[in-house]
Amino acid sequence: MMSFGAGRIHCALALFAMISSTGCGTIVTFTGVGGPPDPLFEPRIYGGVRLDGQGLGVGASSYHGFDLGWVKIILLVDLPISLAMDTVTLPITIPIELTRHSETPEETAEREAREKAEREREKQEQDRRFAEDVVYDIVLEVNRGSLNRGSARYLQMMGKRAINALQSEIDRLPDSDLKSKLMILLEAIKKPEPLPSNYQP
Repeated sequence: MMSFGAGRIHCALALFAMISSTGCGTIVTFTGVGGPPDPLFEPRIYGGVRLDGQGLGVGASSYHGFDLGWVKIILLVDLPISLAMDTVTLPITIPIELTRHSETPEETAEREAREKAEREREKQEQDRRFAEDVVYDIVLEVNRGSLNRGSARYLQMMGKRAINALQSEIDRLPDSDLKSKLMILLEAIKKPEPLPSNYQP
């Protein structure tokens, strides 16, 4: 089990990474961090300032060789920015907090279930689009006459989402040498035995 101190350090490092990419602790509270819901990373009254305070409260100076001093400098620089942004977003965060605290346990459970289902739908859509992009590149490789090394194995490792995307691509193609090769590739990636990295349909 992670200790309280280690948990605070992990939080500070995660916050440092997110602020470095988004530019503000307040933005982090609105965009979230993915994964399981965390009260620290959701819209709250002065949530950005609270996040910075959480990170600045870490007592350790380093963690596994990483200098936490730089983290605290970033958080100190971000503090007045988050303060300003938190103030500007009060018309948004106050109603959110009031709604959150007025929910019954059943309403909270229903809301969290809806949010979880929505995140799952978004993930499935992202996976589908990613598989389509990979298949598109592989179709181009086959059309050029040769798969890049490891392409077929990578497609096989993607599993069902790659199979579905490749099948859809095959269904759209007229009968041709390209379609025949893709059908051979499709049957190959369906097999449980790992394909060799130099596989060609």
